[in-house]
Amino acid sequence: MLTRVVALLMLPVLASCASIVSGRSQIVTMETPDAQQAHCQLQNHKGTWTVAATPSPVTIRDSASDMVVVCEKDGYEKTTGTFSSNLKPWLFGNVILGGIIGIIVDLSDGAGFEYGEKFTLAMKKAAPAAPIDTNPPPAQGKDTTAPAPVKDAAKMM
Repeated sequence: MLTRVVALLMLPVLASCASIVSGRSQIVTMETPDAQQAHCQLQNHKGTWTVAATPSPVTIRDSASDMVVVCEKDGYEKTTGTFSSNLKPWLFGNVILGGIIGIIVDLSDGAGFEYGEKFTLAMKKAAPAAPIDTNPPPAQGKDTTAPAPVKDAAKMM
């Protein structure tokens, strides 16, 4: 009888294996190889995080949703990338330890998912601005500078 009571009390502790073993957050490194020192914003359904200057590590919350990353840097095009989350291997420990309750807990709070260790986003240099033309285009409409046509006197008779 005591064994059953202890087992029932331990069930909530063991109910979410992935969250116990690896937590609900992770550290990823944000990289923009072609544009060092870019400013990036990362967002998923669990929150928003900012990287002031790449490359840099950032702690994010795990989620089933994709991570959307937007990076900006002067002289470069604003670049957006999407990074998918994957199931953590520890999630399957729930089959043995936590059962269906543990699987549901880990899937619902994001602990059953993870991203890769690095988010790498390639940025392109912005096209140079077109030079300003200081010569105005010719005026549109009737040309008033041309002399009036001369009528042929022979035709008038």
